[in-house]
Amino acid sequence: MDDLLRWPDLVVIIISMAGILALGPIFARKNKSSENYFLAGRSLPGWLVGFSLMATIISSMTFLATPGYTYGNNWIYMPTHFTYLIASLLAIFLFMPFFRKGHVNSAYEYLERRFGPWARYYAGAGFILFQISKAGIVLYAVSLPFEAMTGLSIPWFILILGFVVGFYTIAGGLEAVIWADFIQSIIMIGGGLVCLPIIIMKLPGGFSQIIEVGKADGKFFMGDPSSFDIYQRTFWVMILNHIFWYSHLMCTDQMAVQRYTAIKSDKQARRGILVTVFTTIPIWVYFTFLGTAVYVFYKVVPSAGIKDMLAEQALPYFILTQLPVGVAGLVIAGLAAAAMSTLSSIVSATAQTMTTDFYRRIFVKDRDETHYLKAGRISSFAFTAISVLAALIIHWTRTSALVDIQQMCITILSGGLLGLFLLGFLTKRVDNFSAFIATVITIISVVTWLFFKSDYGVENFPGVAAKIPDNFMINVLSNTFIFAFAYLFSVIFKRTCKKKLENLTIWTS
Repeated sequence: MDDLLRWPDLVVIIISMAGILALGPIFARKNKSSENYFLAGRSLPGWLVGFSLMATIISSMTFLATPGYTYGNNWIYMPTHFTYLIASLLAIFLFMPFFRKGHVNSAYEYLERRFGPWARYYAGAGFILFQISKAGIVLYAVSLPFEAMTGLSIPWFILILGFVVGFYTIAGGLEAVIWADFIQSIIMIGGGLVCLPIIIMKLPGGFSQIIEVGKADGKFFMGDPSSFDIYQRTFWVMILNHIFWYSHLMCTDQMAVQRYTAIKSDKQARRGILVTVFTTIPIWVYFTFLGTAVYVFYKVVPSAGIKDMLAEQALPYFILTQLPVGVAGLVIAGLAAAAMSTLSSIVSATAQTMTTDFYRRIFVKDRDETHYLKAGRISSFAFTAISVLAALIIHWTRTSALVDIQQMCITILSGGLLGLFLLGFLTKRVDNFSAFIATVITIISVVTWLFFKSDYGVENFPGVAAKIPDNFMINVLSNTFIFAFAYLFSVIFKRTCKKKLENLTIWTS
């Protein structure tokens, strides 16, 4: 596809990136403290933060992987997207009020207040390691279609995108990230919306042909709700997994918590989360349908160029060959915008966690805000560089090692994190020691689970591996186990929490 990009498209891409770059210096002058830098002075409007969170969650993976999957397969993941509403309601009515009432700087600061420093360091370290691997994967993944579309080598694109993201994030802080997310979300949505009408106009049978061919080829299949088998990725296993995953994302992930603690009022914060819900779910539905539409288009209007491509390359190929000059550039800019939104959010939230939960908490205490502002910028620079390096390592080694690390980090270090927060919010009885023992046992259990479900475990211990549920159940069972075990442990050994719990549980608020 490297000969398909036209110079007007390239001009549109360059202009959009230049506009985003300008946000850094614009907001840099407003940052006089670490709270201004990481939380925008807790003064942002809800609607703006809602768009920002939507842009972060959507990411370039939605732009590529979602239509790519439905192009090559079906709608099996579609029902799981609606569980995001459940997670968002949990955030609105339980998690968000606690974080805002406690005036915390990070989600993990609450865990220290409730259970002690170990909980804060465990959660913070898990978040940082996971985000480093995630940033590398997102940056590398988005570079693949850009290499094919522009002819620019992957390392150069990684460096350029890393520079753009790093510049406005390091200079402008969260407020620059939030406004960049808003602009990028408009570009991303606009770019995506252009594609479907063109497909409909070019198909002989129009919209109805997409439905007829897609239905005939089983492209709209969404799973069988009549079956439930924890040993396979059945309909209900996927639903349960995503309820817990989205709840983890919306309720305990610092990228989400950073945003709704930066909003100026509780009412605005609730509005912001609702804006996220009612924009994110329709976008997921749209890009799911778009993948099916591209499949139908190339079945009805065959192209020799599409035959040997991966499913994820089908939409970029359509953009470059079927969209008008300049419009294609807008859509490609939307793809880059989706990646930049996710990356800048990772850099900002990870730098805040490092600065607040580790540097300020352990290493350098009681310094003035100018010092922590400088530390925050240094952390942002460091994590930008680490993200670029992680993406380059994936490219140079051509290995899925970082993908594996990402899965290991989120599963081992954060597998029971939602349950730990719920223990804090919902119980007065569970003490520090009970929560710690439950967390350690959960981590050991998850590591054992992953060992037996690995290729080595399946090959050498097939009998044991066959009795262990599918990995999609880890998130469900680990969070359930940590909550149940900690509570039962405190009851059996007659342990109760001795510390003051004012504003730390729903019963003491």
